[in-house]
Amino acid sequence: MSIRVILADDHAIVLNGLKRLFDSDGDFAVIACCRDGDEAVRAVQSQDADVLVLDMAMPGRSGLEVLRELERAPSRCRIVLLTAAISDQDIGEAVQLGAQGLVLKESDPDTLLD
Repeated sequence: MSIRVILADDHAIVLNGLKRLFDSDGDFAVIACCRDGDEAVRAVQSQDADVLVLDMAMPGRSGLEVLRELERAPSRCRIVLLTAAISDQDIGEAVQLGAQGLVLKESDPDTLLD
């Protein structure tokens, strides 16, 4: 059974690259691609996802704002943050809000798959 993934990033080229990365690995099924925080919240609330890969800096709701919203209506979906940069304070808040992982965009793609 595949791990059902929702991807959220406001940059089309990044989102497309993430989709191709996950699609190339037989362990994953991408069930939604979201271009902003509002779409990400709706996707998590309406889909039966295992993992949300969430960009921290998006228009509308930021990654932290998405985490705050999802904390109010918990789901079984685990959240992995994907970001170019993050402060120690934001890491602490993200963990308190339920993020289970953090991957820097400069990391090897296999790090995200792992």
